[in-house]
Amino acid sequence: MTFLLKYKHIYVSMLLMLLCIMSFYSDIILHPNKYILATDNDGLKNAYMFAFYIKHNVGFFMHQGMAYPFGDYLFMTDSHPFFVIVLKIVGSIFPVVKEKPMAFLNLIMLLSSVITAGIYSILFHKNRIVDSVNILASVGITLMSAQFLLLTVGHYALSISIFIPLTMLLLTLYFESKRGYFILISMLLLIITAFLIHAYQGAIAISLVFLFAIALFFQNRNKAFLLLSVIFIVMLFMAVIKICDPFADRVVLSATTYFRSGWQTVVLPKYSILNSVYDYFLSVNIPNSLSWHRIGTYVGLATIIFILAFIPVFIFKLFRKQVYELSRMFGFTNVAFFISSIILLLFASGYPTRFDNGFTFNYIPFIWQVAANGRFAFVFYYVATFMAVIFFSRVFNKRLYVVVVPVLLSALFIVEAYGMHMHLSRVMPAKLNMFNEKLFDDYYNYPQWDIDVKNYDAILPLPRYIVYFLPKMYEGTVSSEELSMATSMRTGLPLASVYLSRPSVSRGMIVTNLLDSVCDKQVIDTYSGKRLLAAYTNEFLNTQEANALSCTSDTVFWNDKFSILELNVDNLIQSDSCFNSE
Repeated sequence: MTFLLKYKHIYVSMLLMLLCIMSFYSDIILHPNKYILATDNDGLKNAYMFAFYIKHNVGFFMHQGMAYPFGDYLFMTDSHPFFVIVLKIVGSIFPVVKEKPMAFLNLIMLLSSVITAGIYSILFHKNRIVDSVNILASVGITLMSAQFLLLTVGHYALSISIFIPLTMLLLTLYFESKRGYFILISMLLLIITAFLIHAYQGAIAISLVFLFAIALFFQNRNKAFLLLSVIFIVMLFMAVIKICDPFADRVVLSATTYFRSGWQTVVLPKYSILNSVYDYFLSVNIPNSLSWHRIGTYVGLATIIFILAFIPVFIFKLFRKQVYELSRMFGFTNVAFFISSIILLLFASGYPTRFDNGFTFNYIPFIWQVAANGRFAFVFYYVATFMAVIFFSRVFNKRLYVVVVPVLLSALFIVEAYGMHMHLSRVMPAKLNMFNEKLFDDYYNYPQWDIDVKNYDAILPLPRYIVYFLPKMYEGTVSSEELSMATSMRTGLPLASVYLSRPSVSRGMIVTNLLDSVCDKQVIDTYSGKRLLAAYTNEFLNTQEANALSCTSDTVFWNDKFSILELNVDNLIQSDSCFNSE
């Protein structure tokens, strides 16, 4: 009983967060295998890559669901490698896991926020914040995080909010410890896990650790070097993963400022009950260059008040070399977090890459691959909101105000988060889970599935979609993506299509040329003897697709929504009319 009372702030925060999630998303939580949270942008593709690997994939490090017959390296497929490997192993023992992969994806995405609230509660408790403020602030900051909005564009792995707060907690514990070897090992495992869930999750965590280590260098060089050694080990681990990539000719993404942050994305809400107030007083037009504003990292009115009050003091103390005075008020770790978060906010806003004439790209090559640097602004969100609560708790330290003002400001986080979650509860889930066999059959009016899939090698989507920066691309249609991916999940057959963030150029072009340049020797060598099922949505086809059907197709299944057609690639290769149509 004493134990429960001692840590009541943690489990009360987590329980309150769970109740908030249930109040908005109860149907998803209670029926997690019924829905796909997002089908726009990358939503359907990321859900498919996750589900196919767990249910149908053979082997561990090559994902066979896309780009048949090559597949792709698991760590380059946006399929949450850490989760899918764990669930695949568990699924070999408990088959229900393999049958309901979407249930686990949905629950992981939504319920991870409950853990985040608990982590924040521990951080606030270590900073001597009273329980009432602690609980409300922990829930409010977690609930208001714009990472929830990433669910609507299908960036499921990036919506997991535990990594930044947990990194802050481990760094705090490490600073307070005498040696901290166990904490260092925990931090090493945390960052590697973050990388294995999504590259940006790992990059953000390791950036915060690196900047904290630089700050720590002025306090304790030995501890700083040990912290840097963790970063070195992580980079070696990631280098090994990169070296093991079987495809060397991957698409290289160009760095861009299109998805950068900006002051508007930090101080202007996307969905809030205060939107009309901001519009009335500020009337700011968001420039088209700030595409990131559709997600943003809005910090809340309480944090804006803190920033306006604290930043001038912070800058004054910084230039007077009196930062140690701030350390007495906030603690060294929190000041180090704040400085680090400002640096990462500048990077997220495109500095210095917007003004250095390519210097950064030339001398720090990996920066070139950071195509969505606005995501690094999440560190500023979590640190600034955290600091705001500590600031108001320290400033209003008289008996009357120590609870009242901080409680009201902490509660304001929850109030502002209400508008965002009301919006999300309306747009999520986006669609019934077509990877669920019963829902698939009902949705597509299948009386029964009587196709012997053992006679076929892969699914060819029609219209085709060849997406992401290959020399030749086809956008396809939403219906084509839905039908082909659902049919692939229903049959276990992979897709002869490319929808990967950084595919192999040579392999991607062979898949593309299956219909475009069927006489190509590489195409013949790759696809000769293959029998494909074309999942055709009865929509408009381009010339190559239409000729392929007219030359070689036999109808296997048909209804008013779609057709399943047999494509014998050898017949296609031998067809002069298909050759001459190019």
